[in-house]
Amino acid sequence: MNPSSAASDPAAAPSAGVRSPRGRRRAALAAVLAFSALGSACGGGLWLTVPVGDPSDEPLRISLSPLPPVVQPGGLLTLGAGVSGPYAIEQVAFYRIDGRVSTFIGRDETPPFQTSTFIPGDGRSRVAYFAQVSDVAGRVTPSQVVEAVVVY
Repeated sequence: MNPSSAASDPAAAPSAGVRSPRGRRRAALAAVLAFSALGSACGGGLWLTVPVGDPSDEPLRISLSPLPPVVQPGGLLTLGAGVSGPYAIEQVAFYRIDGRVSTFIGRDETPPFQTSTFIPGDGRSRVAYFAQVSDVAGRVTPSQVVEAVVVY
């Protein structure tokens, strides 16, 4: 294609009044830098905060502790969950594992996240529990399974 035909073809030549997205970004950056330089000359300035990393990259964390770790059948067990994450915690739900079934035993929506439950007297020597934490971003993370030892 010769240069004279490109100039006569309106589809091939960019419009003088329209900037590319890259040109608009450069113009915006130049305006911000100019404003910042003018503001800093009189003691002010423009502060830009640039986030480093995405908060959603940080996982939810949960650790579960049975207290006391050794109980008698019919005794009261408190499950406490330590949780952390980049967003506000919505709730922690607690479960007992009965064979292949997870039985919901309670939820807590405010720290310290905990619930209490009675130890079943069905002859088990150990009772297993886990919890799930969920945050306002809709993410859910389960804890490791913990066990309470039942002494008769």
